[in-house]
Formats: sequence, C-alpha cells, structure tokens
Amino acid sequence: MAGIEDPEGSLEESGMLPLYQKTLRESFPGTVLEARIPIYLEHFIDAGKEVDAVVKKHEIDWLDTDFYKPLPTWHPCPSHAQTDDDFDLFLANGKAALLTHSVNSENPWVDEISDLNPYYRYILLHTQAAKIRGIKDEEEVFVESSAGRIRGRVRVTECVHPDVVGTFGNGGGWAKDRPISAGKGVHSNALVPFGWAMIDPISGQIDTCARVKIYRVAE
Repeated sequence: MAGIEDPEGSLEESGMLPLYQKTLRESFPGTVLEARIPIYLEHFIDAGKEVDAVVKKHEIDWLDTDFYKPLPTWHPCPSHAQTDDDFDLFLANGKAALLTHSVNSENPWVDEISDLNPYYRYILLHTQAAKIRGIKDEEEVFVESSAGRIRGRVRVTECVHPDVVGTFGNGGGWAKDRPISAGKGVHSNALVPFGWAMIDPISGQIDTCARVKIYRVAE
C-alpha cells in the first residue's frame, strides 16, 4: 500500500505500521482536483414528471413533487413552521465518528474509547443557552418535543449553536441482548415526530430535526 513502510520489522514488534509524512497535495486532494461539480441536475426535470404522474394516478396527496427541480431549492422542514414558543430550540442530531451504526456501540473496544470522549454520551448545550436556563455542566436534564421526551446529562460547550440542542445518534440503547451499550447516551429518535411530512420525497430519508425545549430534571 502506498505511503506505508515497515522499517526493521516494526509491524511484528509493535503491531502497527508507521505512516510517512504526507505532502499537502496528498493530505488535501480536493484543493487540486481538476473536476467540475454539477449544480444543475437536469435529469430531475424528467424524474419529477414521472413521479408526478404516479402520484396523481394513485392519489398520493402527501408526496410533494415540487422537490424535483434542477437547481437546489430551500424547503424548510416541518420544525421550522412550528410556532409554539415553548419549544425554543432545534434538535441537531449527529453521528459520532466511532458510533456511526448502532452495532458499533456493542463493540467493547469502541465502547471503552467512547467512554473517554467528553461529548459522546452527553446532550450538548451552548454556554449562553445554558446560562439563560440555569443549567450547569454535567447536570441531568430533560429534552422534550411534541413527540416525546428524553433524559440525560448535559455538556455545556461552545461546540454547538446557541439555538441548538445537540445529540449523537445510536445512543440510549435498551435492548436486553445489548448489555454493553444499554443506557449509554440518549435516544434522540424519541424526539422526532414521524409521518409522511417528515420524509424527503427524493432520497426517502427521514427528517431528524425537531423543535425542543430543555430543562433541569430538578424543576
């Protein structure tokens, strides 16, 4: 494999291979690639017409074919239309590098490393938002939406936007056959309302955004 050397049998001695010092070009190939990225997706026009015909034939009134446009268009998710001032924050659910899939959480080595990470098992709240609500780092909190409520410990941080509650996916396991990951992190899916309005008609993916509020368990 290019870029890997094994001087003096280091693989046998240490179980690892040292990597050579990469050049800037090798480290950041995207800056030097002579490639064009299309922003006008012409095939969406014909695809939209085909989908629209099927939608009308089968009276699928929940599917919005307006998404099939050749240029990127802003379509706000349902949470952006919610007007309840009580839910004054947005849920931002991300993937931790080591916990991309839920099966990873059951790996003992991955679990041990994740326990050492200061963010993976926590609910993330911006310093300013925490101060307004009187929430302190490591404190136990509830995060609630119109769909449900979760409980966990908060990490006060500058790593998220002041209007956001951050969570990492694939947490909060409860299955009996998954003892290693059980109860670690939070199950943010419980905060997301499910329905056809939450489905992206092009990719089929579920919108994981929600309007939420956060408050101390002691309240």
